[in-house]
Amino acid sequence: MNIIKRLALMAGAATLSLTACDPHKDIQKETIPDSIAYTEWYSQGVGEDEATVYYTLKIETQMATLTAADAPENGHIISQQPLEVSYTKPNVRLRFLSDGGRFAGYIIDKQYTTINGINVYIMQLFEVDDKGEVIMGDDGKPASTMIFWKE
Repeated sequence: MNIIKRLALMAGAATLSLTACDPHKDIQKETIPDSIAYTEWYSQGVGEDEATVYYTLKIETQMATLTAADAPENGHIISQQPLEVSYTKPNVRLRFLSDGGRFAGYIIDKQYTTINGINVYIMQLFEVDDKGEVIMGDDGKPASTMIFWKE
């Protein structure tokens, strides 16, 4: 779980840009998926040894696997953790089966975000307690977050 808590986007490894909303322009129709079953989501973070860790969240139906590896493709697997998944558009809830850790959040429409020039969905997650409330740190910010993206 320690690796998961350190999960964060790394500047330089992938270019993430957010598109500001212009309230005077027509916004495209929402494209948030009705289902996230049978999808793969990606992220990058820094491991305990300060090396880059590449994450793949592979969602089946109500189960998923979070894999951490030392390379984006065909890398050495550092860890794999099973999760339960619940999705009610656009809200996502994950529960790690190994330790019961819980994360909840939402999916951001891909018309607002690009990575390396490609529009992507963003899954923003926050660690939550048993009541589903975000766990806050001493600084008043969420104690632990995860961000994933997919085309």
